[in-house]
Amino acid sequence: MGLTESQTAGRHGAEGVVATDFPAPERRRSEAHTVRVGHERRRGVRKILPLRGLVDCNGSQWPCAVRDCSLEGMFVQLREESVLQIGVRIEISLALLSCRETRIYRLHAHVVRMQAGGAALRLDRLDSRAYTAMVDTLYAN
Repeated sequence: MGLTESQTAGRHGAEGVVATDFPAPERRRSEAHTVRVGHERRRGVRKILPLRGLVDCNGSQWPCAVRDCSLEGMFVQLREESVLQIGVRIEISLALLSCRETRIYRLHAHVVRMQAGGAALRLDRLDSRAYTAMVDTLYAN
């Protein structure tokens, strides 16, 4: 049985239940963590990280440097940017530190934007270990 608006106001002040009592609804949480960068709307933390990786596309591999990264995607710098095209599915191998251990993670992604010097990738199907390693990397002090 839920509480009426007057009951919540009596227990938590005139505004009702305070924000710290419950997590915000998904829509509001996303809006609260959205950062405007140019014309894009990004959710979550996006950090500049000094990561080196290896892009694998259709059996060919190219070294890359991660310029910036989030839980949703990343921008990778490539010497041979013409090797990728928008919409192409790739795998990127990165060494990430998680639980005081560095491991190689193979992340599935697809190319969403190309520009001089590199490609913007949207991450697909992060397994729980890769997700944890990404969180540890992004939120490390």
